[in-house]
Amino acid sequence: GMEDDEEEEEHLAPADSSDVPVVDHVLPAGDTEALEADESTHAPGSPIIIPLS
Repeated sequence: GMEDDEEEEEHLAPADSSDVPVVDHVLPAGDTEALEADESTHAPGSPIIIPLS
């Protein structure tokens, strides 16, 4: 029983390693969100940007 618990902990260790690259993917994802936000701002913002220009 206890040995099984230890094995589970070992399985969690690699799971953490997998979480690390996942975090890396989140960073570029955030950039994509920022780009999407920019595009959304450009769409409704274009009529506003035109008079500003």
